[in-house]
Amino acid sequence: MRLAPDWRPGRDTVAGNLIASGRLWDFTEKIASSRREGKNRRDGATVSTRVVKLTDDLGQKLFDDAVRQEDGKKGGAPARLSDEEAKNLTKVVREQKRRRSLENRAHL
Repeated sequence: MRLAPDWRPGRDTVAGNLIASGRLWDFTEKIASSRREGKNRRDGATVSTRVVKLTDDLGQKLFDDAVRQEDGKKGGAPARLSDEEAKNLTKVVREQKRRRSLENRAHL
């Protein structure tokens, strides 16, 4: 699973850190602004920065685990779906599409 390219934040060319701008940043700011005010909830930008940083760290760890698995080293997640997993995924997606199409019908 990954973000669409237009949602991915840019990176600082010197430090390699994520830049606090773009669609993902705007989305986290929107979430922060909709939260109730209260103790320790007024620092929307600080929380958003922390969330994006933690997400970046987690994504890097998952990527490293997948690469390690492809190299044949112990640990990590498989980089590709097995045939059985692919069939199950196709089945689930088909069922979800069917349910969504039924939701659009009039309820008489």
